[in-house]
Amino acid sequence: MRTRMWLLAVIVAAAICGPLVAGPADGLPVGQPAPQFMLKTHAGDDFYLRDFAGEARGKRFRQERNVVVLSFFASWCKPCKQEIPVLHELAADYAADGVKFFLVNKGEEKGVVDNAIFEDKITLPVLLDPYEVACKKFKIKELPTLVVIDKTGNVTEYRTGYKTGDDKSLKEVLNKALGKVKTPPPPKVDSAAIKAKAKADSIEAAKAKKKKGAVKKPAAKAGEAKTPAAQPAPAKTPATKPAGSK
Repeated sequence: MRTRMWLLAVIVAAAICGPLVAGPADGLPVGQPAPQFMLKTHAGDDFYLRDFAGEARGKRFRQERNVVVLSFFASWCKPCKQEIPVLHELAADYAADGVKFFLVNKGEEKGVVDNAIFEDKITLPVLLDPYEVACKKFKIKELPTLVVIDKTGNVTEYRTGYKTGDDKSLKEVLNKALGKVKTPPPPKVDSAAIKAKAKADSIEAAKAKKKKGAVKKPAAKAGEAKTPAAQPAPAKTPATKPAGSK
């Protein structure tokens, strides 16, 4: 009887709360501060996210700020095994830019992680999260999950799964986080064409000016009488004296 009532309670709770499978909106919102955490590294050192991104823990601690890439993985995750070699390549490409890559193991014992590091030839720093403290803060429901955090400590990318070609879009995210702006090269200038066009424009302008300054008499219209040319005045005949006069 108690078992049936317990099952009924679980069914009712599931109906009210909805499915427990992570959906697209279950991750961290981009543009918001990343959750701060502390974990042990595989080498046994303490790792604080605040030592790399966001507000530093204090003046006594690491002050340099970096773009941080966290990839949450597990030894049994096949897509993780495909993503990790790509992250190795990207880490080498962006080493000069100070981008820091870390693998965060989800819920496995150190011995299991040791075997995964050896078998998969992992050289990136590995953070151990056996109790899934950071995983819960970052709402990890699917592996791999990759998170990019800028120098100010804000999330700039949150993606789940891995497929071939993801490295290209990740490069765009990293370049944006680093403030790299790729401007296209300026178009080549054809100086000969520019000179030829300027000369042609100058000739056309001269022709237009000459045409505008020329004055042409209008031709007589059909049916209009032509003005006769002026005739010379007749010569005056001298007067003759009458006969017998002195």
